[in-house]
Amino acid sequence: MTVYYPARPGLPQFRHNATWPDHKPVPPRGIRPEHDVKTMRRITVLFCHLATMAFTVWAEPVTTAPRIDCPPEAIPTYAAARAGVCHNDLGVAAIKENRGEEAAAHFERASEAWKAAGAEYKETWNYTQLILAGLYQQQHHMAKVEAALGRYLAIPLTEQERRPEALSRLAIVYADTGRTARGLELAQEAVAAFEALPVARSVEAAYAHNNLGVISLSLGRQEEAETHLRKALEGAVAALGESHSDTTGYQTNLALALLSRGDASGAEVLLRRARYSLERQPGASENQLAMVCAELSAVAVMHNKLATASAESKKALEILRRQQYADPRAIALAQVNLADVELHANRLREAESLLNTAVESERRVAPDSRLLADGVRRMAQLRAKQQRWHEATELYREAIGIYDRVVGAENPAVVPLLREYADTLKREGGQKAEIRNTEVRTKAILGFTARR
Repeated sequence: MTVYYPARPGLPQFRHNATWPDHKPVPPRGIRPEHDVKTMRRITVLFCHLATMAFTVWAEPVTTAPRIDCPPEAIPTYAAARAGVCHNDLGVAAIKENRGEEAAAHFERASEAWKAAGAEYKETWNYTQLILAGLYQQQHHMAKVEAALGRYLAIPLTEQERRPEALSRLAIVYADTGRTARGLELAQEAVAAFEALPVARSVEAAYAHNNLGVISLSLGRQEEAETHLRKALEGAVAALGESHSDTTGYQTNLALALLSRGDASGAEVLLRRARYSLERQPGASENQLAMVCAELSAVAVMHNKLATASAESKKALEILRRQQYADPRAIALAQVNLADVELHANRLREAESLLNTAVESERRVAPDSRLLADGVRRMAQLRAKQQRWHEATELYREAIGIYDRVVGAENPAVVPLLREYADTLKREGGQKAEIRNTEVRTKAILGFTARR
């Protein structure tokens, strides 16, 4: 299963010429989705299966005159504003050539230059923070993403309608770093802010609905998640068209919501449509295809087509491993997904090999997360199949404890684990009080859910 987060901070669009400094850069006029873009994809985990966040940046700045000459050795001697333009241009070139770390370094220097250049360049400085957030997101530097967005939000903006963009992105940062409740609040605030704007900004509003949808899904709020993911998809289709990469991403997320409530057929329709679009897009993101493959694997498992599930899951894992900025959490999650297929096929040795590697990685890079809980749960299922009941019960206790802390003790998402745990306790023998308490808790959660 898969989750998508396309975002679109744009590079500042300057107007300058070689007669610098007589002609100063004009602050960016806004994000313009009609331009061709270069997509930088990264993987994150919110739900118990694959999740992606895509930050989109412009491949080139918009200019009305030839670029100024920027020999790196001379930049320190330039006036602040001119140095900012030079670092911006060098950063753009680095992005175009997939040199992300170098691009981030140039935009950090550009940010310093805009600040030194004074109040006239405040809006340009603001947008540079969004660019940096996107670059650091792609490189999995979450603390730096949060810092850049925090700087953006800390400055009083002349265009208050720009604030929801940063709120929506910051929501994902919080959700990605174990502060899901706060992420949910920010996502809700962003959606409300977009809906209150006097002039609709459909592309960003769709992105905000998508973020709110996937965070809600990670918290087991399925109806709310599906509502917002449908709004995201509808907004993207209307503003960008059915074949746009954002549209296919939102289709993939909506498919995940359908899968979470058992609608494999509805999910498969969306996923086949997304794959069709991706296969006909020159330069389409491989990560996006990996996400579709992962969810199609889940569909195949639900249809008991295990050979297809294995092939799709292996393809997703292969794609993720060869990325320029491979995310160890995403790779671990893909390994857990493949292990789940192996468990269904009763290939326990293969499943154990995958889970040993994946859970060890998750303990290191994603402690106390739903990602780790899902890996531990799969390991518990493996031990149950091996009739190693005591080990299975200990692993279920660990997984349930993480779920309780991350999504809440009364969340219906924990019910499947409680049922599996109770069954394992029965097979282990004894502990009747624990079995009874677990069954009572399960009924209480289901009863509370039914009353809502």
